[in-house]
Amino acid sequence: MKQINITYFTDMLPSIYNPTAGIFIYSRLKILKQYKNINLSAVKLSNMFYNKKYLSAYNLKQFDYEDISINVLNYFKYRHKGNFEFAADKLYKKYKKSKSNILHIHFAFPEGYIGYIVKKKYNTNYILTVHGSDIHTIPFKNINYKKMVLKALNNAKIVIFVSKYLSEKAKEIGYKKGNYYIIPNGIDLDKFHIIKRDIALENIDFKSNKIYIGYIGNLLKIKGVDKLPRIFNKISQAINNICFVIIGNGSLKENIKKALDSYNLLDKTIFIRCIPNSIIPYYLNAFDILLIPSRNEGLSSILLESLSCGTPVIASNVGGMPEILKNNISGYLVDLNNNFIDNFSKQILITISKNWNREKIRKSIENYDWQNVIKKEIKIYKEIL
Repeated sequence: MKQINITYFTDMLPSIYNPTAGIFIYSRLKILKQYKNINLSAVKLSNMFYNKKYLSAYNLKQFDYEDISINVLNYFKYRHKGNFEFAADKLYKKYKKSKSNILHIHFAFPEGYIGYIVKKKYNTNYILTVHGSDIHTIPFKNINYKKMVLKALNNAKIVIFVSKYLSEKAKEIGYKKGNYYIIPNGIDLDKFHIIKRDIALENIDFKSNKIYIGYIGNLLKIKGVDKLPRIFNKISQAINNICFVIIGNGSLKENIKKALDSYNLLDKTIFIRCIPNSIIPYYLNAFDILLIPSRNEGLSSILLESLSCGTPVIASNVGGMPEILKNNISGYLVDLNNNFIDNFSKQILITISKNWNREKIRKSIENYDWQNVIKKEIKIYKEIL
């Protein structure tokens, strides 16, 4: 097979400051690195406007995350404005230096827009994978974002959507090409697997006499975390031996704490900052339920991870969720409407009372193994070459 030299370009890569960020990109790189005929060059886009205090960690040029060496492309961006031409020139130089024959970009803006400039200036094609907010949220902020996202989409050689929902949403905003594939993010079935609950509890120092209801993700409005205090309040009124676990960080953290305090629920809630991906399986196996109350989603990685551990999920019926989560088999979907809090809370109580078949839950997502996902992407690389 012909040698494949890939430049991966995205800002969604883990770092020592945020080890769970873009783990779905790192997982791809880790598997691709196992192929002898594939050479990888990972380039992380870093906005110096926001990352000044982290620059020393990146050494301005490069840093290593576990077994992957990551080059850093620093530039400035504020909202939809930035020195994108500068970033495109830098990216092209890195692409040429690594002797790549594939440029694979993840996220439509700003990365995809920078890729569009590279194509325009240097006649270099790119593959674009879009993941969620770059399609269902960013284009709706203002007309400038929408134009830039559409340039990224409509000028890509191939577009990969991680869910059918995102492909349909892209067409709604003006994506006109038919050069796309739907390939979801994957799951490491060896890492995320069913663990005996007492072992999981022991590893994270949780008590065995509690019912644990958890949330893992960014504490942002798009994730619906502002609804958690009201949901927790309803559940705590029905069940005594309950413990809520919120893992993540974000702008709504203090608001959530204040709301929980007003319901006298702070003593029943455990807050944990971002944790290494390797520890997440213990938490998921300790949870009785994982909650995903998002206002929108492309395809949730934590959904796949929870189901892989045999833990049922209650999620908003949005985005790519119904493509994976099946009612009464691996959890429940709840429609976003005026009765969302009540209905979501009722489904939690139903889920707690049900005796779930954890092996059946895990089996429902076995086709999403990362090895299967990467084989589909390699097939695209071969077609292009």
